[in-house]
Amino acid sequence: MKKRANNGNKKKQLYTDLLLLAVMLILLFIVYRNRTGLFLGRDYTFSTAAAAVYGQDGRKYVIDEGKSVINILDKDGVLEKRLKGGRADRFYYAQSVCETVRDQKSVLYISDIAYIETEEGTVEQNRVMEYSGGKYREVYNSGEEQIFEIKAVDGVLHILKQDDYGITLLKLTQDGTATLRSIYCGDALCAASADLSTGCIAIATKRGALRLAHGTSDTWETVRPDAEHLMPQGVCAENGWIYFSDFYGGRICRLKETQTEKIETVYQEEDLKLSVLGLSPDTDSLLGCDLVSFYEITGVQSGAAKSTYFTQVRYSGFYMTVLLWCALAAALIMLLWLLRFLPSAIVKLTYHESALRMAAVVLAVLSVSCFIAWSLISEQHKKEDLWDVSDMKLVTDLIVNNLDVDLLAGITSQSDYAGSSYLQLREKLDLLMAETLEEGKDYYYVFYQVRDGKLCYLLNYYDTALCTEPFGRMDDTYYMDVYNTRRSFALKSTDADGQWLYVLTPVENEAGECIAILEIGTDLSYRTVERRAETFNIILSVFCSSAVMVMLIVEGLFLLGFYERKRTFQDPSKADITQFVPLRTIILLSYAAATLQDSFITVLSSKLYQGQLLLPDSVAAGLPLSANLLMMAVFAAVGGHMMEKAGSKKTMIAGVVIESTGFLICALTDSYFGILAGNIFMGIGLGLINVTCNAIAAMAEGTEMVAQAFADIMAGSLSGLAIGAGLAALLYPIGGNRLAYTVAACFMVPLFALCKKSRDVRSDEASRQEEKPRIRFTAFFFNRRVLGFLALILLPFMASISYREYFFPMFATENGFPEVRIGQLYMLCGLLVIYIGPYLSNYVIKRFGTFGSIMIASIAMGLNMLLFVLVPNLVTATLGMFMLSAITSFAYTCQYTFFEELPDSEQYGNGKSMGVYSVFENLGQTIGPVVYGALLLLGYRKGVALFCFMMLLFTAVYFAATKADHIKPAIPGGTHGQS
Repeated sequence: MKKRANNGNKKKQLYTDLLLLAVMLILLFIVYRNRTGLFLGRDYTFSTAAAAVYGQDGRKYVIDEGKSVINILDKDGVLEKRLKGGRADRFYYAQSVCETVRDQKSVLYISDIAYIETEEGTVEQNRVMEYSGGKYREVYNSGEEQIFEIKAVDGVLHILKQDDYGITLLKLTQDGTATLRSIYCGDALCAASADLSTGCIAIATKRGALRLAHGTSDTWETVRPDAEHLMPQGVCAENGWIYFSDFYGGRICRLKETQTEKIETVYQEEDLKLSVLGLSPDTDSLLGCDLVSFYEITGVQSGAAKSTYFTQVRYSGFYMTVLLWCALAAALIMLLWLLRFLPSAIVKLTYHESALRMAAVVLAVLSVSCFIAWSLISEQHKKEDLWDVSDMKLVTDLIVNNLDVDLLAGITSQSDYAGSSYLQLREKLDLLMAETLEEGKDYYYVFYQVRDGKLCYLLNYYDTALCTEPFGRMDDTYYMDVYNTRRSFALKSTDADGQWLYVLTPVENEAGECIAILEIGTDLSYRTVERRAETFNIILSVFCSSAVMVMLIVEGLFLLGFYERKRTFQDPSKADITQFVPLRTIILLSYAAATLQDSFITVLSSKLYQGQLLLPDSVAAGLPLSANLLMMAVFAAVGGHMMEKAGSKKTMIAGVVIESTGFLICALTDSYFGILAGNIFMGIGLGLINVTCNAIAAMAEGTEMVAQAFADIMAGSLSGLAIGAGLAALLYPIGGNRLAYTVAACFMVPLFALCKKSRDVRSDEASRQEEKPRIRFTAFFFNRRVLGFLALILLPFMASISYREYFFPMFATENGFPEVRIGQLYMLCGLLVIYIGPYLSNYVIKRFGTFGSIMIASIAMGLNMLLFVLVPNLVTATLGMFMLSAITSFAYTCQYTFFEELPDSEQYGNGKSMGVYSVFENLGQTIGPVVYGALLLLGYRKGVALFCFMMLLFTAVYFAATKADHIKPAIPGGTHGQS
């Protein structure tokens, strides 16, 4: 009764843990989908607002945080939602927004600028993205041609864009893109807008002019300014009116399209600089941004306009933020409960002096290496900034000394920009900047003047400065300090357009008067991103190289310990046969060499394949890897017979020679068929080595020695995978795939020496073991326990591991993830498997039994794929890699143990049953890339979803068919017998 009660309690605890795991995953998924709300308080403060427009039902859309976030405010001005961009699969740097209703659903169109990495370098893309139902899709791409405005009328999108030296109005319909108007203008434009109700197009030029093209006319009417200077920006045309902001007058103006001689001032404020305007549907309110926050100006039609400046707004999701943190805390508590075995495992580990010593050495080496690398990189970046400032000062001196100050002082009106003096001045300046560009210095220049007590733009390197445009940035005090003190300043600043490093220098005439201020600077935005990536790459490379060296040293110590124990045997004839063959090191070297290609083999095959086999590209890309694994499966069976006839030594040496041949073929050839043939030879060699080591392990005397031998093989293979991935990440950037294959061939030299010195073992040495009743192959193979496990559990599970070797490299490289980073990720995952696996597998087997363990492993693998199906992006794919590593860290041991302990395996013979196991194990890995390649023809998401469904279905079928045969209480303390 007591035993039955204990079994019931254990089963209840099992179901409780599974329920907690499911709830934890759901909570983490909810937190992940709403992660942008985790760090928002009760109020939201705007920082670098670039544009603000009205939407439906009084909503407002404010582009903020360097154009990477779109804040959605309700009609009461409360922040209700935030859209996070900055990625190519959604909006990147948002420029404008418009909202419409289609099929009774809100649809948001976002005009953005994306910077896409291609083989030719970084390419600018002006796009329009559609956002509906939480999903983004690209609906238009104009390449490098600027998009000035997007509007939606009755659900139909209209786009106003630059077109060579003109401007084009497009309409997007279900049948495609239709051109409504295309007009030549010949001016450099800073803003443009189209009135869809009248057909009028208004443009603001960079030389300070406002021009209109009425109706279907192809001629431009220039609006006569009502003041000495007119600096139009933020043009908005709607319902027969033209609204624009005047930078020089600090005002917002409007005029009728039919009465261009009369400009009305709607609102005026000193130093008001609103570069983008948004008009409400009733045309009675305006929104405008000053690159910090935004204004709302109401009462436009009544003539009694009032403005409100929003520095911050109330965040309606504050309580949702609290709930998200509570959900995250609850998920972490559940995780700690599910991992409650870890503290005791760590405490037990502290009693092992060797383990503590090893952990201390590893942590010390990695920590010191990463800290030194980070310190050196930080110091180098500071020096680079100082060098840039020094170079900028030299460039400013060069420009000032060669500058014709009279020509510069003569630029006072719009007509001066079309004269020969301006062209002569720019010609000299551009020549000097071209020389700096040839030296690798990407600098720009800007000249400012102080007029009427105001700081104004005069001209710049990109020829985009407005005609004596008033300067409106918050740091203009530094410019006035330069003007008043005649001293130079070096500054860093951040605005809506990025980060900048620049030097300010006064420009004086012969009388010693400051007539201008020169700014020489460079854009730090890309440099900051590149530096972060560089720092991360270097630290990760140092970590990987240090980890590889430490692991090689550790494995070397294991090998020395093996030979030391072998030397001290008193009576070698009584020692176990596994103590004469360094199984761990042999497997390690063979797997490390084979793993060197994992991070790039799929991508390399895809690049080299030119349709030679008339197969789809996705299938052909995985064919070399599949051929490799197929040969491993075939020669897992052939190797057993070779060992019986020729012995273990000759079989392993043959495997080493054949595997080396495969590496050399791949290194010497650079063709698809060369890679395919090389992988066939690699698979044959690795299959012979692998099955020989497994057979020797199965010949050990006693359960303890068998378990120890298989543990050595597992540890060696996992260490080899991690070492190979780490070395690939270091070698591939230096010499590409040829160097990787050459180093793999070099691994075969010590492996050959180890096999040569090992004891020759034959299968007849197992005759010392106690003879047990045997069954035939048909009775062993054709029963629901064995065949069901092999076909429904082992085969799909091993095929699903191609998520790592096939699917992830293909998906990651398409999303800008380099092969080097993939190799580094493989190594980190390998370390996770090596150091977490033994403890996790021991706990899972003790807690759930071997049958429960294999069920958990298969279900977890299916849920891991389901994560990508639900959120198909690079983050979840990378997270899936770590989850896959955690799953396989205990799944291999659980599956080995479960199959070995089946009564059918014992009656058929452990050696022969493990041979069958090896065939299906390798067969699963063989068909994995082929299955993924075929399924991915449906698309990444649909293909993985179908694989996930089949995986969970097969697991459910096997559970239902064999549950009664396998469910037995766990044996306290370790392994579990099965009925």
